[in-house]
Parts: sequence; C-alpha cells; structure tokens
Amino acid sequence: MINTAEHLLAALAALAALTGADLPYLAHRLGDPDPVVRRYALRGARRLPVRDEAVEAAYDDAPAAVRADLARLPGDGRRTAVTERLDHRLRTAYGDQDAARLLPGCSPEFTARMLPEPADAIPFEG
Repeated sequence: MINTAEHLLAALAALAALTGADLPYLAHRLGDPDPVVRRYALRGARRLPVRDEAVEAAYDDAPAAVRADLARLPGDGRRTAVTERLDHRLRTAYGDQDAARLLPGCSPEFTARMLPEPADAIPFEG
C-alpha cells in the first residue's frame, strides 16, 4: 500500500514529466497502478510522440482498470496501427469486451471487418 506522501510525490513526478515532456518517464508510467500517475502519462501520450511500443507494453499483465484507461488512449484515430494490433491481442487474452473498447481508434475498414465478432460485447446505452 502506498502512503499519502509517496502518492503525492508520484503524482507530482508524473505532472512534472508531463510538463517537461519527459517521454521515457511517461512511457514507463502508462500502465502505472496509481490512477493519477497513469492518467498524467496517458495525457502525455495523447499530446506527445510516446512510442507505440510503450503503449503495447503497458497492456502486459495489466489489470482491468488499467486496460480500461489505456483503451481511451487510441480513441482519437491517430494510432490506428497499434490499436489494430492491440485489438487482436486483447481479444485473445481478455475477450471481446476489451477488444471492443479499442474499435473507436481503429480504421473504418478494420472496424467493419471486426465489428460482427464483438457486437454482443458492446454495451447498449439508450
């Protein structure tokens, strides 16, 4: 369990890395268990050229909460190649629901090909 002082220092370090565009630090923190640190790193990955390999590595053995945060990263459509690679990987490792979260960041062609498979995993919000 992380104490309050350690949590604050970790959050400040992540904020400083974001402000200073410290790409290696941000890349290393994409899968951080601390949601504040992780979200600073994700914000950096949206704005800065954090390598796709770092995004993929963040999924390694990541718990569901981390995967859900990471799935929001490629949703802007600027990382279609890594998103499409991750879609296959997540479908195999975690199932259709995790893979379906990535579809907004995939190309229209890829999404059209893959959508029939996870269609039941996409929650309906009416």
